Amino acid sequence: MWQWIKEKVYISAQEFSEKLQSWFSAECSHQESLEDLLLEADFGLEASSTLAAYISKQKPKNFLHAKQLLSARLEVLLKPYEARLDMHQACAAHPWVVLVLGVNGAGKTTFLGKLAHRWKTQNVRCVAADTFRAGAQAQLKIWAQRSKADITEAELPKVDLALNKEPSSSGRIQVNYYKDPGSIVYQGLQDAQRHNNGIILIDTAGRLPHRSDLMDELKKIHSVITKYYRDKPHTLKSVLVLDGTTGHHMTTQVSSFQNILPLSGLVINKMDGTARAGMVISLTQAFKLPLYGIGIGEGLEDLYDFDAKAFSSHMLCI
Repeated sequence: MWQWIKEKVYISAQEFSEKLQSWFSAECSHQESLEDLLLEADFGLEASSTLAAYISKQKPKNFLHAKQLLSARLEVLLKPYEARLDMHQACAAHPWVVLVLGVNGAGKTTFLGKLAHRWKTQNVRCVAADTFRAGAQAQLKIWAQRSKADITEAELPKVDLALNKEPSSSGRIQVNYYKDPGSIVYQGLQDAQRHNNGIILIDTAGRLPHRSDLMDELKKIHSVITKYYRDKPHTLKSVLVLDGTTGHHMTTQVSSFQNILPLSGLVINKMDGTARAGMVISLTQAFKLPLYGIGIGEGLEDLYDFDAKAFSSHMLCI
């Protein structure tokens, strides 16, 4: 499994490894220059300073020793943030509700579909609360069918298929099919209770962090869930999905969403050769949030639990 991830992050890992070798081979390997190298690789200020000080103090004997020391120290930093969405015990009497958050294009619906597939034996319900993006509901429906999951969706008005628009009584064309996502979520929770679903996965629309009206809508959805289960046993996880190719923009996104809702943890998608793997270290150290998984590709199985040891060794091409 992690061999596949190693192949995907190889480009950025190889580049970093070569720069580390150049640092070690320099006549005078200053701690400050190592810290600059780590910062350039998106490790973040806190982790870069800590790691550079540690490696310099250890005085590695050779390049391989330097890589091994750095890999071991990375594992120590990342180990506390290994996490699992372990829903084996989910049942109708104690459901798990996963609220999936993120900006446009981060891969929220794809992540939700992969999660539904992973837990397909647990009586899953998908809730299509993305009422903004055209085709979001249809996309989620396909994922639900693949995973044999139930789905709660909004009833869309009948439209002219050629125009994908609906004529109004006045003769004007209406293109706004918006329905309050909070009401869809409430309906989904009711459906789950009626059909004994133990796992409820809620898809939401992509949010722009600077749009307070859209972000506030997430508060309403969260409030609908907490009020519905006020006196009932349940587990609620608010998971922020990030696009691994967006670099430092991920930091802004985590900060913005964390100001709106109590985040349970992160998922990083699109960890291919263009992603900066160092951001994994930066994000965990800055926000102290669990990392539930790494997403690569569009396949049903392309979601992997985060493994600090494997990630650290692959990051250094060991």
